[in-house]
Formats: sequence, C-alpha cells, structure tokens
Amino acid sequence: RKEKMNGLMQFMKYYNIPSSLQRQVFSFYNHLLTKNISDEDNQIIKDLPQALQNELNIYQKIKLIRNVHIFKECSTPCLKMIAQKLEQTFHSPNEYIIRKGDVGDEMFIIGHGELEVSAGEKVLAEIKAGQFFGEIALLEDTIRNADVISNSYCDLYTFRKEDFLEVIEKYPNLGDKFQQRYKKRSSDSAEARGTDQKEAA
Repeated sequence: RKEKMNGLMQFMKYYNIPSSLQRQVFSFYNHLLTKNISDEDNQIIKDLPQALQNELNIYQKIKLIRNVHIFKECSTPCLKMIAQKLEQTFHSPNEYIIRKGDVGDEMFIIGHGELEVSAGEKVLAEIKAGQFFGEIALLEDTIRNADVISNSYCDLYTFRKEDFLEVIEKYPNLGDKFQQRYKKRSSDSAEARGTDQKEAA
C-alpha cells in the first residue's frame, strides 16, 4: 500500500495534477484503506468461491452501517440482512443525487465524501460520511423537497423501499425507530413553521 501511495504521488507530479484534485484522490484512497474495501482487499479474497466472497463483502458493508446511528441498536442478523440489500454507487463532484420534485423510493447512506442539501440557492445542510438522507421515502410515498448535490467524490449505499419493507417485516423494531425519527422530524418542522409565522406577524 505504501508503494501504491508513492506511485500515486509520482503520477500526480508527472502529469502536473492540480492540488485540489490531488486532495480528492488521496482523500478517497485513504477512505478505501480505512474502510477496508481497497483493491488489495478484493485481491485477497478473489480466489475464494463466489459465495464466500459475497459473504465477506456483506461484512464489509456491516462495518459501515453499524456506525450509522439509526442502525446502532440492530442485531447482527438484522445488519446482515440490510447489508445484503445495499447497492454501492460512486459519484463525482457537483452531481445531483436527489432533485427537488422527484418521487423518492430509497434512502442513501454516505460511505465517503460530502454532500450539500439545498432548496433553490439556500443551503439547508452539509452532510458527510456516516450520515444518511432520504429516509422518509421508505415510510411513505413522497416528493423530494430539496436537492442533494455531491461536493466531492462520494460513494453512497442505496437502501430501497421494497427492501426496507422486507427487513422490517422480520425486524419490526427497526421500522419503529424510523417512525419515531419521522415523527420527531415532522414535529420539529411544524414548530419551525410556527416560529416563522409568529416572526412574520
């Protein structure tokens, strides 16, 4: 891995890669090492039967989602079932992950990178690795109420509604936790609207 990092540095120098892009590359490479999903890891397990490779890949995903607070109280069998359903995708900077007005049927967990949540020109939040967004779409048919755009190179894990419903049928406590979060979020939004109306008056 040290040799690969040195090779990357020589590559950057030879091709005169801008420093901002270099930071993105090294940041993502360090992420791969930290999350143990590097090429070397795949090489280590590539000679195993496909069934065993799939099993090990599931535990790589479990390492990520175990640290996402909404899943922290899940049992290992529940985490394993969620991990089996997750689909990993990679995104470049300034890419729309969600557009306001879209119909949503999935939530996203951030494995690496930073994203911006905005409504028009107003930035509502900045979110990063270990956080998630879009979870309301798992609970009800909804229209996305904000844009989510990548600020950097990102890898995301998609959890689709049909898979979520399958998981909570077996592990209803997870569904209860999502409902509690949804109710709290709805309550907070209602309070904020009430405050805005009072200030306007």
